[in-house]
Formats: sequence, C-alpha cells, structure tokens
Amino acid sequence: MQALGWNGADLAHSAARVRQHLEAQDLQGAVLVAHSKGGLIGKQLLLDPRTATRVIGLVAINTPFDGSSLSLRWLAGTPLGMFHGDGAVISQLASERSVNARITSITSSFDEMIPQGSRPPGARLVDLDRVGHFLPLVDPMVLQIVHDEVDHLALD
Repeated sequence: MQALGWNGADLAHSAARVRQHLEAQDLQGAVLVAHSKGGLIGKQLLLDPRTATRVIGLVAINTPFDGSSLSLRWLAGTPLGMFHGDGAVISQLASERSVNARITSITSSFDEMIPQGSRPPGARLVDLDRVGHFLPLVDPMVLQIVHDEVDHLALD
C-alpha cells in the first residue's frame, strides 16, 4: 500500500497513519498482516477503540512484541532503540494482553533481529522451521500459513 508510505516514524504516528487509511477506505472487519515493527503498529490498532470494528485481527511475522534483546537502551531516540524491552512503548504494549487472543504470531526458529522470539501470551503461536527475520516473507509455505491464519481470524 503505497498510500501509507515508508514506515520510519514512531509507533504512535505510524498507527495514526494506518488508522486514517482504514477510515478513508471505510474498511470494516480487516485482518492486518504485518512484519516486525508492523506487528506492533497492528497491536496498537487492535487496542485503539476508534478501530474496534475496523480491525478484528492481526497476523504478525517476526514481531518484537516483547522487544529485542539486541536493542540498546542508549539508542532510545532511534528506530533501533525503540525496540528495547524495557522501553516505555514496548513495555506498555507487552502489558496490554486483552487483544492477544486476536493475534497470530508467526515466529522463525531463529531470528537474527529478535533472538528471543515472538511469543505474546494468549496469542495463537505458529513456530516456523525456517530461520531469518526477512527470509520467511518470500517462503511459499509461510505465505500459505499467513493465508490460513487470516482465514482463521476472519471466521472467529
């Protein structure tokens, strides 16, 4: 979706941008599919009462729901630092578990960007026998899993 532009902003700004797009397109009952930081944006939208009927689920691939052990606290003002597990945004999102049942978290067996994995409590968890943070995005088997999980969430 080129209308959304590059995902270089902080999570709040990015979530607002996606919310505005959902509203402009008058989308209802959407299941978002996201990778990495996009899954955090998706979770923010699941938590936002303004998108309660617009977003019903999220399929997230290799999303740092609890942050990344590779993120350095002293880089907090940069895109890399925002993923520190003790950071305010990540801590707040991780503590919000009410929407986790509407999330499918797909996680590589080893992710070089999120070595501890992506396993939010209460979410539907799909463990891949694939490695890498980005490689699963072009794997036909993973794409079929994403398709199946979108169907699962849409039918719930």
